Amino acid sequence: AVWPTGHRSAVYQVCIDIPSEVYDVESRFWAQVMGASIEVLPARPEFSWLRGQRQFALDVLLQRLDETRGEVTAHLDLGTNDRSAEVARHVALGATQLVNEQFWATMRDPTGLVYCITGRDPATGRLVAANK
Repeated sequence: AVWPTGHRSAVYQVCIDIPSEVYDVESRFWAQVMGASIEVLPARPEFSWLRGQRQFALDVLLQRLDETRGEVTAHLDLGTNDRSAEVARHVALGATQLVNEQFWATMRDPTGLVYCITGRDPATGRLVAANK
């Protein structure tokens, strides 16, 4: 979507949040379900992609949580070419910004659902570190 400020955003991935104690079992399960391989991100080993032989409708990211136990959950990641504008748009709609990292902002919607806004430009698919 292109918003009135001129920036773009789109949902591009689902992130499966996995407690570290069950990470190996859970990640293997989803890889088998989706007929995919697991690609660990060398710079951030707590994150892995599921990569299929063909493109999935949404990318699937596996996140190893610091917590050892707990429920496996999932959240959506939105990408934008202007993270500051997209965060401000969500805040104006009732969301709260929880964290601001180099590549993403963690948000909470008005009823408590946590999700992320990343600097992944929907037009190019490229991830940019800057807040814009």
